[in-house]
Amino acid sequence: MNDDAFLTGHKNYLRTPTDEDVIRANWHRWYNDASITKYNNHGVFPVTIEHELNHIHQQFQNADTLMMGVFDQETDKVLGNVSLYNIDLIHRRSSISLTIGETAGLSVGIEAFGLMIDHGFCRLNLNRIADSTHEKLATFVKMLETIG
Repeated sequence: MNDDAFLTGHKNYLRTPTDEDVIRANWHRWYNDASITKYNNHGVFPVTIEHELNHIHQQFQNADTLMMGVFDQETDKVLGNVSLYNIDLIHRRSSISLTIGETAGLSVGIEAFGLMIDHGFCRLNLNRIADSTHEKLATFVKMLETIG
């Protein structure tokens, strides 16, 4: 496991992704893959490495966003990313998003979501963390139902 882990689960950990992580994982390809972006707002325009690096750097500058890479503890492989965004500390609410770009089991998404939700409620003192998805994303719907 990486010493820079911010949140640690049973099989995965979350940390701030580096430029090298984004490039090494071909992160931008996740958002160009129709099977990954089929029912979300990504995949409408082509994404290059430069676009993705710029986007991530912008996210790091946003005080209302916490973006983390999802990493496998055994291999340190980047599996995806998870974000709390539109964090509103006055009204104590946020939205959450998840992209698992690599082939991984449902447990990866559940653990990443759980780590971020726990951080949002226990450390950021939020009362509400919301997400929504297209009903045809059966795996994601099942994950959200599992988490509640």
